[in-house]
Amino acid sequence: MVLAMKSESSRPARHIDTGRWLAQFADRILVVCPRCGGRALVVPRPDLEAPRFFSELLFMPRRLVCTACGATHEWEAEVQGAALVGAAMGGTEDPFFRQPLWLQTRCVGRILWA
Repeated sequence: MVLAMKSESSRPARHIDTGRWLAQFADRILVVCPRCGGRALVVPRPDLEAPRFFSELLFMPRRLVCTACGATHEWEAEVQGAALVGAAMGGTEDPFFRQPLWLQTRCVGRILWA
């Protein structure tokens, strides 16, 4: 009798960190709508050219849109002197409108967010 061994393909898929910067995920952010509490989306304004570098995503004008209630809000980077002050990624709020992230939950006494 020959016993078949489990192949590598039968293992569950695991995430492999490729070392991408958090700013590279800033093109589409799911947030809680400030008006209705539903799921809203924060995206770069659609009338702009695509960024050449992922770091530009932190300075591009943004639009918050809720398909449930129709709420929309606009964001632009702050100008201080001759410099643009962009968004700072990380935490449980989106860096542009400061709305809670849609994808978060309590885990071991802390908040796990994506």
